[in-house]
Amino acid sequence: MRDDPSGESLDSWIIRLRREFHKYPELSFKEYETQKRILKILGELGIEGRKIADTGVLAVPALPSGRILTDSRYRKSLRKETGNIFPEPRE
Repeated sequence: MRDDPSGESLDSWIIRLRREFHKYPELSFKEYETQKRILKILGELGIEGRKIADTGVLAVPALPSGRILTDSRYRKSLRKETGNIFPEPRE
């Protein structure tokens, strides 16, 4: 999924990305640099992403087996195939 030689945790990585995005704010419906950055990150993760609706991004994550799942089944199947990558959502 995400090979990180620096050993950065998933939480730290997500927080760092959020801070990077907020460091360079863009007007609504003018988020072209954000779109480029997200597509680049998805590509680095091996996830196919494409531009939609001018500044949107559509990504379809696939499991290592190549299966593509809907969101409702994704988390459980990803954990089963790759280990505990994502914690269960908090209620």
